[in-house]
Amino acid sequence: MKIQISKEYIWIFLLSVFYLVGLLGLSYSHAEKLFLSLTPVILLMSFFLLLAFQLGWSRKSVIIYLFIAISGFLVEVAGVKTGVIFGEYSYGKVLGPKVMETPLLIGINWLLLSVCTYSIISGFKMGVLLKIILSSFLMLAYDVVLEPAAIYTGMWNWEKTSVPVQNYIAWFIISFVFQAILNLGKVSPHNKLAKAVYLIQFFFFILLNIIVLN
Repeated sequence: MKIQISKEYIWIFLLSVFYLVGLLGLSYSHAEKLFLSLTPVILLMSFFLLLAFQLGWSRKSVIIYLFIAISGFLVEVAGVKTGVIFGEYSYGKVLGPKVMETPLLIGINWLLLSVCTYSIISGFKMGVLLKIILSSFLMLAYDVVLEPAAIYTGMWNWEKTSVPVQNYIAWFIISFVFQAILNLGKVSPHNKLAKAVYLIQFFFFILLNIIVLN
């Protein structure tokens, strides 16, 4: 009897392994520097896998995706330069090449997270406004678990010792705008990898926080 395993399950397994190895590497001081240098590679791999499993491509969806990625990057540039949007912070070297003191990857990460949460919530039957709100809260929850790990690994640093409340408020507002664009633009929400990518990253940061911050 031949057992067939769908491609998405194979990639979900491989992605889980990559993040697990990364978690172990970051928790071992002698390997930490090497694994931190691989952060952009893993994020890009996650992003391109997500795109590869996206269904219902259209010219409109491409335009919306580009808008979210570019807008996400520009908002971060404004945030770094002014300190008005998220609070006073600066990026380290972990996320790769920077333009205007902001990693190019950050726009891609906004898009990845927006697509994942949009796809997850779209699977539930509810009004558009509620979908937008819940998707935005999923994005906010991601940032809550990301912040301690990001600070520890040097992705970015805050001027104050604690993350300002305005950061979370800004995250929710920006997330709300991106989710509104995806929903009102009626971009295809069908992506077989979206839930897995979100959950793998979400629990990766939770576990990293537990391991290195306690």
